[in-house]
Amino acid sequence: RDKKAALKKMRLVYENAASVLVLDASLQLYESRSMNLVEKLARVMTSGWLRRLWTLQEGALAQLLYFQFADVAISLSSLQAEIKEASNDLRHRLIYGDFLSAYQELRQFFHSHSMGESGPDLNILSRALLHRGVSEPSDEAICIGTLMSIPIEKIVEASGIERTKVMW
Repeated sequence: RDKKAALKKMRLVYENAASVLVLDASLQLYESRSMNLVEKLARVMTSGWLRRLWTLQEGALAQLLYFQFADVAISLSSLQAEIKEASNDLRHRLIYGDFLSAYQELRQFFHSHSMGESGPDLNILSRALLHRGVSEPSDEAICIGTLMSIPIEKIVEASGIERTKVMW
């Protein structure tokens, strides 16, 4: 019962949090101060955190997102600022551009209501879901419902394949 109540409030929790801290074991193995920007981005982009569907909500809905490395937590906005500063480096321009595009696309999708846009683009959501998974298949409907701002009360109360049917 407590779990279902928490699931129903998940969107509000992440949207209203002052900041969200990503605790990923693979990131916490490395000291960020010894890495250049490309390596920091590569570590974040290949972390287990980026392959789980539940964590998409954290990244997409958070106002401020931090990644905990062994030595310090680095904000996504500071990585973005570093990318903009380093964008004159032709060797890495493609990497920076891809990262910025993906980040801005997700922000636009999940915060389109605050940008005065009409509604979410399902192609963006589809790309965001592409390489992410859940251990319990029926949880996918809860995650997607939360991300799409669908009232999830009925989805959470259903079980198994019924959750997907309720979501659609």
